[in-house]
Amino acid sequence: MLIKKKLTISKSIVPSHKDIYPYIQDIKNEDVNSGKRPLQEHLKKRFQKLFDTNSGTVSILSNGTYALTNALRASNATIGSYCLMPSWCCPSIPFAAIYAGLKPFFIDVDSESWTLEKQTTLESLMFVEGDVGAVIVPSSFGQSIDTYKWDEFTQETGIPVVIDASNSYDSILSKSESSPSLTPIVIGFNKYSSLCFGDAGIVVCKNNELIDKINSLCYLGGKEYSEQLFIGTNGIISEYSAAACHAALDNWEATRAKWYNLNNQYIETLVETTLHHRLSLEFISDTCNIYLLGNNADSTIEHLKSKGIESRRWLGKGCHNMKEFKDLPRTNLPITKNLVSSVIGLPFYIGMQKKDIEQILRAISTNVYGKNVTPN
Repeated sequence: MLIKKKLTISKSIVPSHKDIYPYIQDIKNEDVNSGKRPLQEHLKKRFQKLFDTNSGTVSILSNGTYALTNALRASNATIGSYCLMPSWCCPSIPFAAIYAGLKPFFIDVDSESWTLEKQTTLESLMFVEGDVGAVIVPSSFGQSIDTYKWDEFTQETGIPVVIDASNSYDSILSKSESSPSLTPIVIGFNKYSSLCFGDAGIVVCKNNELIDKINSLCYLGGKEYSEQLFIGTNGIISEYSAAACHAALDNWEATRAKWYNLNNQYIETLVETTLHHRLSLEFISDTCNIYLLGNNADSTIEHLKSKGIESRRWLGKGCHNMKEFKDLPRTNLPITKNLVSSVIGLPFYIGMQKKDIEQILRAISTNVYGKNVTPN
């Protein structure tokens, strides 16, 4: 059987060495030996300007899981209490809660937003037998989250909220609902991110005291080794990673234009189908996810594989199905179970052409409800 060129699920586009080199040259031994990190401090200022926030509103860590963990700890969530979160999320979220000394408790997502909503989360509190110390609200594949509603949730309940916006860097920049507020927003970066430079985590929040505590947690719990405040982590981003991030930000306008073109080509092609997707004309995401009728995610993934097209469940089969979390408490999860069997991610990376997108959607159209269909 003749298989066309393989279409992988994603490709990394990291800054070139010539773009990183000028920043690498700025790294000085005397700074490193004295604990100074000028590239990191400059990076904080750049992100504060991008997010349109004041000084002391951004913390930068070595990865997204550390950022989420330290945001939870800085929020003063009671150790040993429950942390509400969806099962329909990246496993790093329940792991972060555990690292922060909390117990994950899975609740169902909203059928429209595919994440937690304020009202249904309030209603879920009555099903939890024990103290709820925090809530983690993940963005759904780059979608915006109304941060001010979650500010209200905390004001009404006293329960801190952390927003995990690992796919939502561009939606936050677009000044959408995901605007920085008193609720900490955690943005994780990795090889799949649209702003691609390596692993890192950013926390943006208008609560300067919380950001200051996160910064202290990154330094093993104190601003100086002689001033130990609490047990912390070694979550500091290196100057080399900061250099790569600076280079990525320098090229972001051109990089974003390429992502936006791909994003629009996908939307234009998907309009001709009945497939529901999570892409937006207002901002770009890091992935392209579609909802399949007939709960046939498994058969579609296998069918696409036979055509040389890689696809996957970006969120697996739900954290409640993982052996590490299968014994954790949860409410009924009917919407989550439906999404697990109906949502898949399609190839989405700079360099794809419209004919590649058309090839993918033609392949999907021949697998209606899990049965191969020969086009007329």
